[in-house]
Amino acid sequence: SGLRSIVIPSGVKEIGGEAFVGCSALEEISIPESVVSVGEAAFDSTLWYDSLPNGVVYVGKTLYKYKGEMLTDTSIVVKDGVVSVSSYAFRDCLGLRSIDLPESLTSINIGAFENCLSLSSIVIPKDIIEVNSRAFVGCAALDTMVWNAKYSNHALPVDGVRSQIRYLIFGDDVVNVPAYFCTNMSALKSVRIGLNVK
Repeated sequence: SGLRSIVIPSGVKEIGGEAFVGCSALEEISIPESVVSVGEAAFDSTLWYDSLPNGVVYVGKTLYKYKGEMLTDTSIVVKDGVVSVSSYAFRDCLGLRSIDLPESLTSINIGAFENCLSLSSIVIPKDIIEVNSRAFVGCAALDTMVWNAKYSNHALPVDGVRSQIRYLIFGDDVVNVPAYFCTNMSALKSVRIGLNVK
């Protein structure tokens, strides 16, 4: 493709998966802060993406992807204001030891942490609306979860790692524990229920 630059209009909220696949010459992209969702591989193989430094790539208010090879025992603090972690953002990031998610976060999409083999614990922020059931699939070391989502109707929010969760904490912001949340958590040793669960 000969497309070299593009301006995404203010007010656009979503950029679909593979939206710019094949636009290999695309080197300048203006992305508004209104963007809150970016699909898988939306910018892959563009000059714009290839020219970015390795590390966490943000697009609008979305954590789009971790670019490059991650070092062993990496800890990441996601910047304030991010509202979503894109699909497969950290897939196969074997060195990811810990990640601090901001209170602004509302969604974690499919495969976001797939095969993050060193990730042993996760804290889910209080304003989360959606955690895809396959978000943590393949996280073999994940055995501790702090669930702070204030209101949630997730039935099976941690499919794929349920049998290995040993320590589960529902924070004091939690109002309801989702139905079937602990189903098949056969390794569960300890559960703490927050003060405001009704």
